[in-house]
Amino acid sequence: MRISAVLFDVDGVLLDSACVHRKVWDAWSTARGLDPEKVWELTFGRRPEVIGD
Repeated sequence: MRISAVLFDVDGVLLDSACVHRKVWDAWSTARGLDPEKVWELTFGRRPEVIGD
């Protein structure tokens, strides 16, 4: 088999990955003693260069 192309879905258009992102952010914030709800509110749907503004 010869592969001639690779398709990336990095924004959830082809596959809804929000539940996986939520699990990762919850684990990350809990490990750092942060409120997972607040972290999710501040990060979900935002581009990385916007976070922190």
